[in-house]
Amino acid sequence: MRAPITPCFWFESDSVGAAALYLQAFGGGRIIEATPMSTVWELYGRRLMGINGGPRYRPNGALSLFVQRSTEAEVRSAFELLARDGTVHMPLSVKDWSPLYGWVEDRYGVHWQIAQGRVDAADFTVMPALTFFGARAGRAREALELYTGIFSSSSVDERHIGEDGRLMFAVAHLAGQTLAFMDGPESQEIPFSEGASLSVACETQEEIDYFWDALVKGGQESRCGWLVDAFGVSWQIVPAILGELMSNPERAQRVVAAFLPMNKLDLETLLNA
Repeated sequence: MRAPITPCFWFESDSVGAAALYLQAFGGGRIIEATPMSTVWELYGRRLMGINGGPRYRPNGALSLFVQRSTEAEVRSAFELLARDGTVHMPLSVKDWSPLYGWVEDRYGVHWQIAQGRVDAADFTVMPALTFFGARAGRAREALELYTGIFSSSSVDERHIGEDGRLMFAVAHLAGQTLAFMDGPESQEIPFSEGASLSVACETQEEIDYFWDALVKGGQESRCGWLVDAFGVSWQIVPAILGELMSNPERAQRVVAAFLPMNKLDLETLLNA
């Protein structure tokens, strides 16, 4: 099962404006689809999604985007644009592993780790990064092992363990896509939330059942295909065809009415809506 994983961010109302900002900052992508409900865009070959969901949730630093560019000028330009009306959490500085690195939260609440480094492979250019803060600090390795066991064709390319045994940084391929994992400080409590989730696109009901059952274990079911896993990470387990079903406004109303009462989504019911 090679179900694609798409990072998804919750915006109050302007997902298309957020996407336009990110394409301006990095200069390498395109908007694939924009509707009143959501926007899908591509950045250096990585598909990303934004939901216009109102003020209920907001992204935070537990799920950030790690972006690498090859030159200092590219890093500085992107960082400065995203910092406008945002918050700089770590100013650009030299690190042992990067000539230039910084952490910034943009005005929409999305967190970016931007570094000067390798861009020889697209999957190392934009990576969702899961950081385990506070009460969850020290569980990054456990999550890494769980997810690589669930998703097929998984591998771990890099793994850096600190002297205290915690995971400083790891890069894993899950179903052909790259995610980063790291433990944050115990002193900083930043829980995972629906403000930044991971969406899994499934081709069949069998895939929906498999990923739902595997990821919800020890966690909690939610509505409309959403769940929270044992680490607090939010996932959306959805049919790959959902975007097509929602493309016709009249049919979209019926599909929404069909999935609103559901926890785990039933593909046949949605197809017949």
